[in-house]
Order: sequence, then structure tokens, then C-alpha cells
Amino acid sequence: MSQEQARLERIEHHLKLLKENDIVRGESLANIENALIGSKMNGHKGLVSDIEEIKKTFKTQSDDITILKNDLENAKFWGKLTATGLVLGFIGLLFKLITKQ
Repeated sequence: MSQEQARLERIEHHLKLLKENDIVRGESLANIENALIGSKMNGHKGLVSDIEEIKKTFKTQSDDITILKNDLENAKFWGKLTATGLVLGFIGLLFKLITKQ
């Protein structure tokens, strides 16, 4: 009977260790879940929602950069056109002054 009792104690000890291990792993899993998707305490804002917000911000900034590039191209075009007009006007004025004399 003592061998059976020892065997039973070993099994009970083993089950106790498995239960403790399950508790630790369950807590770790809950912590990972809270980090990824958040919890009620932080409004369910975890890494996943943070990444989604970063994606939205990146998309918005990317669109803004595209708009700025187009505006810059327009400004270059009108700046060149204005500069060309001023140069041609100045040359015309010089030509007119030279031909008057």
C-alpha cells in the first residue's frame, strides 16, 4: 500500500504542478491579449488599434504630400511663366527704348 500511496502522491504533485503551470500560462495569455486588443480599462485600445490609427495617419499624410507635390508643380509652372513674362517684357521695353533713339 505504501508504494501505491507514494505513486498517488507523485500523481497529485504532478497535477498540482500542471495546474500552477496552467494558471501562469493563462495569465500570460491574458496579458498578451490585453496588449494586442486592449481591455475595458483602456477602452480596448491595444497594439492592433494603434497600428490601425498609424495606417490611417500614414494614408492621410501620404494624401497630403501628394496634394503638396501637385501644388508645388503648379507654383513652379506659374513662377516660370511669370518670370518668362517679366523677362520678355523687360526685353521688349529695352527694345522699345533702343528703337526710339
